[in-house]
Amino acid sequence: MSRRVERFHPGTKVIEWLSGSFSVLPTSPAATGAGYFSGGYDGSTVVAKIDKILFGSETCAAISATLSAAKRDCGGMSNNGTAGYVAGGMITDSANPLDVVDKLTTPGESRSTLGTGLSVGRRENPAGCANSGTAGYFGGGNENSDWSAGSDVVDKFAFSNDSRSTLSTGLSVRVRAPGAMANSGTAGYWAGGYKYAPGVWDHIDKLAFSNDSRSTISATLPNATWACTGVANSGTAGYFVGGGWGTAW
Repeated sequence: MSRRVERFHPGTKVIEWLSGSFSVLPTSPAATGAGYFSGGYDGSTVVAKIDKILFGSETCAAISATLSAAKRDCGGMSNNGTAGYVAGGMITDSANPLDVVDKLTTPGESRSTLGTGLSVGRRENPAGCANSGTAGYFGGGNENSDWSAGSDVVDKFAFSNDSRSTLSTGLSVRVRAPGAMANSGTAGYWAGGYKYAPGVWDHIDKLAFSNDSRSTISATLPNATWACTGVANSGTAGYFVGGGWGTAW
Protein backbone atom coordinates (compact mmCIF):
# COMPACT_ATOMS: atom_id res chain seq x y z
CA MET A 1 0.00 0.00 0.00
CA SER A 2 1.43 3.34 -1.02
CA ARG A 3 0.78 6.58 0.85
CA ARG A 4 -0.26 9.98 -0.35
CA VAL A 5 -0.99 13.35 1.22
CA GLU A 6 -3.88 15.56 0.08
CA ARG A 7 -4.01 19.24 1.11
CA PHE A 8 -7.07 21.39 1.72
CA HIS A 9 -7.43 25.00 2.81
CA PRO A 10 -9.73 25.71 5.74
CA GLY A 11 -9.88 29.37 6.64
CA THR A 12 -8.61 30.40 10.06
CA LYS A 13 -7.48 28.84 13.31
CA VAL A 14 -7.15 25.06 13.02
CA ILE A 15 -6.89 22.49 15.79
CA GLU A 16 -4.22 19.85 15.34
CA TRP A 17 -5.32 16.26 15.79
CA LEU A 18 -4.69 12.73 14.56
CA SER A 19 -7.29 10.05 14.00
CA GLY A 20 -7.12 7.66 16.92
CA SER A 21 -4.86 10.05 18.79
CA PHE A 22 -4.90 13.62 19.98
CA SER A 23 -2.52 16.49 20.65
CA VAL A 24 -2.94 18.84 23.58
CA LEU A 25 -1.18 22.15 23.08
CA PRO A 26 -0.74 24.55 26.00
CA THR A 27 -0.99 28.33 25.71
CA SER A 28 2.82 28.50 25.71
CA PRO A 29 4.76 27.63 22.52
CA ALA A 30 3.97 24.26 20.95
CA ALA A 31 7.53 23.05 21.62
CA THR A 32 6.51 22.58 25.25
CA GLY A 33 3.32 20.69 24.39
CA ALA A 34 2.69 17.00 23.93
CA GLY A 35 0.76 14.49 21.86
CA TYR A 36 -0.86 11.31 23.14
CA PHE A 37 -1.48 7.94 21.49
CA SER A 38 -3.78 5.45 23.16
CA GLY A 39 -5.06 1.91 22.80
CA GLY A 40 -4.54 -0.15 19.66
CA TYR A 41 -3.25 -3.60 18.79
CA ASP A 42 0.41 -4.48 19.27
CA GLY A 43 0.45 -7.64 17.13
CA SER A 44 -0.64 -10.01 19.85
CA THR A 45 -3.10 -8.20 22.11
CA VAL A 46 -5.30 -5.13 22.41
CA VAL A 47 -3.77 -2.56 24.78
CA ALA A 48 -5.02 0.13 27.18
CA LYS A 49 -1.79 2.11 27.52
CA ILE A 50 -1.38 5.78 26.70
CA ASP A 51 1.91 7.00 25.20
CA LYS A 52 3.01 10.62 25.41
CA ILE A 53 5.36 12.29 22.94
CA LEU A 54 6.99 15.56 24.00
CA PHE A 55 7.07 17.99 21.09
CA GLY A 56 10.24 19.74 22.21
CA SER A 57 12.45 16.65 22.40
CA GLU A 58 10.34 14.19 20.37
CA THR A 59 10.76 11.56 23.08
CA CYS A 60 7.96 9.10 23.72
CA ALA A 61 7.03 7.08 26.83
CA ALA A 62 3.93 5.53 28.41
CA ILE A 63 2.23 7.54 31.16
CA SER A 64 0.79 6.01 34.34
CA ALA A 65 -2.82 6.63 33.32
CA THR A 66 -4.46 4.11 30.98
CA LEU A 67 -7.73 3.85 29.10
CA SER A 68 -10.73 2.46 30.98
CA ALA A 69 -10.25 -0.79 29.04
CA ALA A 70 -7.98 -2.25 26.40
CA LYS A 71 -9.47 -1.35 23.01
CA ARG A 72 -8.64 -0.63 19.39
CA ASP A 73 -10.03 1.33 16.42
CA CYS A 74 -11.10 4.30 18.57
CA GLY A 75 -11.47 7.94 17.58
CA GLY A 76 -9.65 10.86 19.20
CA MET A 77 -9.95 14.65 19.52
CA SER A 78 -8.77 17.34 21.94
CA ASN A 79 -9.65 20.58 23.66
CA ASN A 80 -6.15 22.01 23.36
CA GLY A 81 -4.41 22.80 26.62
CA THR A 82 -7.17 21.16 28.65
CA ALA A 83 -8.06 17.57 27.77
CA GLY A 84 -8.13 14.86 25.14
CA TYR A 85 -10.99 12.45 24.42
CA VAL A 86 -10.95 8.86 23.11
CA ALA A 87 -14.27 7.42 21.91
CA GLY A 88 -15.72 4.13 20.73
CA GLY A 89 -13.65 1.28 19.32
CA MET A 90 -13.79 -2.43 20.04
CA ILE A 91 -12.14 -5.01 22.26
CA THR A 92 -12.00 -7.83 19.69
CA ASP A 93 -13.08 -8.21 16.07
CA SER A 94 -16.22 -10.08 17.14
CA ALA A 95 -17.13 -7.79 20.05
CA ASN A 96 -19.88 -5.21 19.92
CA PRO A 97 -18.76 -1.63 19.21
CA LEU A 98 -18.11 0.48 22.32
CA ASP A 99 -19.91 3.70 23.23
CA VAL A 100 -17.42 4.64 25.97
CA VAL A 101 -15.69 8.05 25.94
CA ASP A 102 -12.51 8.39 28.03
CA LYS A 103 -11.12 11.81 28.94
CA LEU A 104 -7.47 12.55 29.71
CA THR A 105 -7.19 15.85 31.60
CA THR A 106 -3.95 17.82 31.13
CA PRO A 107 -1.90 18.84 32.96
CA GLY A 108 -2.02 16.15 35.61
CA GLU A 109 -2.70 13.36 33.09
CA SER A 110 -5.64 11.89 34.97
CA ARG A 111 -8.10 9.73 33.05
CA SER A 112 -11.86 9.72 33.69
CA THR A 113 -14.76 8.15 31.80
CA LEU A 114 -17.67 10.36 30.81
CA GLY A 115 -21.05 9.49 32.29
CA THR A 116 -22.61 9.93 28.84
CA GLY A 117 -20.82 8.19 26.00
CA LEU A 118 -21.55 8.05 22.27
CA SER A 119 -25.22 7.94 21.28
CA VAL A 120 -24.53 4.62 19.57
CA GLY A 121 -21.49 2.35 19.95
CA ARG A 122 -19.10 2.64 17.02
CA ARG A 123 -15.92 0.84 16.07
CA GLU A 124 -13.67 1.34 13.01
CA ASN A 125 -12.52 4.83 13.90
CA PRO A 126 -15.38 7.21 14.61
CA ALA A 127 -13.34 10.19 13.40
CA GLY A 128 -12.99 13.08 15.84
CA CYS A 129 -12.21 16.79 15.48
CA ALA A 130 -12.83 19.84 17.63
CA ASN A 131 -13.73 23.49 17.82
CA SER A 132 -11.17 24.00 20.56
CA GLY A 133 -12.52 25.67 23.68
CA THR A 134 -16.12 24.99 22.66
CA ALA A 135 -16.96 21.45 21.59
CA GLY A 136 -15.62 18.27 20.04
CA TYR A 137 -17.28 15.96 17.50
CA PHE A 138 -17.13 12.24 16.63
CA GLY A 139 -18.55 11.21 13.24
CA GLY A 140 -18.82 8.00 11.24
CA GLY A 141 -17.49 4.57 12.19
CA ASN A 142 -19.35 1.27 12.28
CA GLU A 143 -22.40 0.72 14.44
CA ASN A 144 -22.27 -3.08 14.74
CA SER A 145 -20.18 -6.17 14.00
CA ASP A 146 -21.40 -6.28 10.38
CA TRP A 147 -18.50 -4.99 8.27
CA SER A 148 -20.91 -3.36 5.83
CA ALA A 149 -22.92 -1.31 8.34
CA GLY A 150 -21.09 2.03 8.65
CA SER A 151 -22.53 5.10 10.39
CA ASP A 152 -23.55 8.66 9.56
CA VAL A 153 -23.99 9.71 13.21
CA VAL A 154 -22.20 12.82 14.53
CA ASP A 155 -22.10 13.27 18.31
CA LYS A 156 -21.12 16.61 19.85
CA PHE A 157 -19.51 17.03 23.28
CA ALA A 158 -19.63 20.47 24.90
CA PHE A 159 -16.30 21.12 26.63
CA SER A 160 -17.91 23.28 29.31
CA ASN A 161 -19.59 20.27 30.96
CA ASP A 162 -18.85 17.27 28.70
CA SER A 163 -22.55 16.91 27.85
CA ARG A 164 -23.37 15.09 24.63
CA SER A 165 -25.89 15.93 21.93
CA THR A 166 -26.46 14.20 18.59
CA LEU A 167 -26.70 16.38 15.50
CA SER A 168 -29.90 16.16 13.47
CA THR A 169 -27.86 16.30 10.27
CA GLY A 170 -25.04 13.79 10.41
CA LEU A 171 -22.63 12.84 7.64
CA SER A 172 -23.97 12.67 4.08
CA VAL A 173 -23.38 8.90 3.88
CA ARG A 174 -22.91 6.00 6.31
CA VAL A 175 -19.16 5.40 6.30
CA ARG A 176 -16.65 3.30 8.18
CA ALA A 177 -13.28 4.80 9.09
CA PRO A 178 -13.40 8.29 7.59
CA GLY A 179 -10.68 10.84 8.28
CA ALA A 180 -11.39 14.17 9.99
CA MET A 181 -9.70 17.49 10.77
CA ALA A 182 -10.88 20.91 11.89
CA ASN A 183 -10.47 24.60 11.27
CA SER A 184 -11.12 25.52 14.90
CA GLY A 185 -13.65 28.30 15.25
CA THR A 186 -14.98 27.74 11.75
CA ALA A 187 -15.63 24.19 10.55
CA GLY A 188 -14.76 20.51 10.74
CA TYR A 189 -14.19 18.24 7.75
CA TRP A 190 -14.76 14.48 7.30
CA ALA A 191 -13.27 12.81 4.23
CA GLY A 192 -13.38 9.40 2.59
CA GLY A 193 -14.38 6.23 4.39
CA TYR A 194 -15.88 2.94 3.28
CA LYS A 195 -19.54 2.80 2.24
CA TYR A 196 -21.00 -0.62 1.47
CA ALA A 197 -22.23 0.59 -1.89
CA PRO A 198 -20.46 1.83 -3.94
CA GLY A 199 -17.43 1.10 -1.71
CA VAL A 200 -14.53 3.37 -0.90
CA TRP A 201 -15.60 7.02 -0.88
CA ASP A 202 -13.90 10.23 -2.04
CA HIS A 203 -16.36 12.85 -0.70
CA ILE A 204 -15.66 15.59 1.88
CA ASP A 205 -18.34 16.77 4.30
CA LYS A 206 -18.04 20.16 6.02
CA LEU A 207 -19.64 20.92 9.39
CA ALA A 208 -20.02 24.63 10.16
CA PHE A 209 -19.36 25.20 13.87
CA SER A 210 -21.57 28.31 13.99
CA ASN A 211 -24.80 26.31 13.63
CA ASP A 212 -23.67 22.67 13.19
CA SER A 213 -25.02 22.58 9.62
CA ARG A 214 -23.47 20.08 7.23
CA SER A 215 -22.67 20.49 3.54
CA THR A 216 -20.71 18.41 1.05
CA ILE A 217 -18.02 20.53 -0.60
CA SER A 218 -17.28 20.37 -4.32
CA ALA A 219 -13.66 19.31 -3.78
CA THR A 220 -13.09 15.57 -3.39
CA LEU A 221 -10.14 13.34 -2.62
CA PRO A 222 -8.25 12.61 -5.87
CA ASN A 223 -8.42 8.92 -4.98
CA ALA A 224 -11.15 7.27 -2.95
CA THR A 225 -9.77 6.01 0.34
CA TRP A 226 -10.73 4.91 3.82
CA ALA A 227 -8.88 4.82 7.16
CA CYS A 228 -6.96 7.97 6.29
CA THR A 229 -5.75 10.40 8.96
CA GLY A 230 -6.58 14.09 9.11
CA VAL A 231 -4.26 16.80 10.44
CA ALA A 232 -4.31 20.58 10.23
CA ASN A 233 -1.98 23.57 10.38
CA SER A 234 -3.83 26.35 12.19
CA GLY A 235 -4.90 29.12 9.84
CA THR A 236 -3.25 27.63 6.78
CA ALA A 237 -4.30 24.19 5.57
CA GLY A 238 -5.61 20.75 6.45
CA TYR A 239 -4.27 17.43 5.21
CA PHE A 240 -5.59 13.89 4.74
CA VAL A 241 -2.84 11.29 4.85
CA GLY A 242 -2.62 7.62 3.88
CA GLY A 243 -5.52 5.19 3.80
CA GLY A 244 -6.28 2.19 1.66
CA TRP A 245 -8.46 0.37 -0.87
CA GLY A 246 -8.58 3.19 -3.41
CA THR A 247 -7.56 2.83 -7.04
CA ALA A 248 -4.07 4.27 -6.45
CA TRP A 249 -3.29 2.84 -3.01
